[in-house]
Amino acid sequence: MIDSTAMRVHSHGANPAGGQLAQAMGRSKASLSTKVHMACDALGYPLGFILTGANVSDFDQAKPLIKSYLRPSSFALMDKGYDSNAIREVVSQQGGIAVIAVNSSRSQKPAFDEHLYRERHRIENLFQRLKHFRRIATRYEKLLTTFSAMLCLACLLIWLKY
Repeated sequence: MIDSTAMRVHSHGANPAGGQLAQAMGRSKASLSTKVHMACDALGYPLGFILTGANVSDFDQAKPLIKSYLRPSSFALMDKGYDSNAIREVVSQQGGIAVIAVNSSRSQKPAFDEHLYRERHRIENLFQRLKHFRRIATRYEKLLTTFSAMLCLACLLIWLKY
């Protein structure tokens, strides 16, 4: 499963060395935020993530996650934001099966397994568990490397079932 969520940057972390763009901070509608693009397994355990500014598209970050974590003959569950022929092609090249909610604006609607798509709540639950860590929910760190390390630590604790 692949999805993303935004983590708001605390006001004390808003002026990092190297600039906001270099530290994966971007403007969203609400405020300065960092977006976490994450892949998880079928049980909702984190596999990997990519950090970007909040103004970066989810679509562009899905391809590297798919190439890194999708195994042959497995399902790739994603929401409507990832519904495109290009993403479906990357999934099929990796030997997987795309289960992506169909965007209503598509003229030709591909097949969609609604029963299997219901399992996508597990990645939403993963984000909810990550946001229980206050340091992750509000990004206090100025540097990308330290925030990434804190996120890795939180993912490790989830694997260990804190």
